Amino acid sequence: MRKYGNPDGPGSMRLAVALPSFVYNKKNHMPILVLFLLFVVVIFPTALWMWYNNSQQYDDTGVRVDNQRIFYEFLNENVQSRHLPFILGTATEFNKLSIKENEALELNKLLNLYKDKPPKLDKKKLDKELPWQNKKAIYLIYAYLDNYSFSETLIKEVKKILSICPDLIFNMYKMAVQLTQLGEMRNDIKKFGYNCVKTIIEFSQCIHQQLPQTASAFLQFPHFTTEKFNTLSR
Repeated sequence: MRKYGNPDGPGSMRLAVALPSFVYNKKNHMPILVLFLLFVVVIFPTALWMWYNNSQQYDDTGVRVDNQRIFYEFLNENVQSRHLPFILGTATEFNKLSIKENEALELNKLLNLYKDKPPKLDKKKLDKELPWQNKKAIYLIYAYLDNYSFSETLIKEVKKILSICPDLIFNMYKMAVQLTQLGEMRNDIKKFGYNCVKTIIEFSQCIHQQLPQTASAFLQFPHFTTEKFNTLSR
């Protein structure tokens, strides 16, 4: 065939697009055109705008940008580890937590147990206006660090909170480092200081390993328990 060619003579290849039969009906041409213009002019631009507007609410770590204002207000060079569960719980992500009826009794118990835990920070107004969803996150974080025995109902809520905490803590750390370095060059920026960075790192270790904030650093090592540490310290 390569030498003499096709015995039937030259041929051509034809392509066709399979479309539904109603597309070929002239009566449907105008509705199809209207739908196409509606999609191009209204639906697609609206969806694109909504996606862009929603993406602007989050930073590159997936954390709400609103949290930067909260962290900037509360974090400072004198911040202590006991302050951080409160600051962490005020994050915008926890505004969406639900308060279920079967959780009320246990949450009230935690409220009485940890009512003196949240520190009296400068922004008392925010503390008073704090919604119950954020208070729930704060008390559950305090209880988690103290190895509190949660009911099955609250265990799911604690896991939901803990899944968000690493990104929030990293956001705190990144802000503290950047503003500490920037504060050394400019005097018009609030000082965070390396003590703030150190405190955030220590708190991160506690929440990742579920250790009380007053626990010894030795308990972060494998095979070290409170009983063994107390025996060695005698």
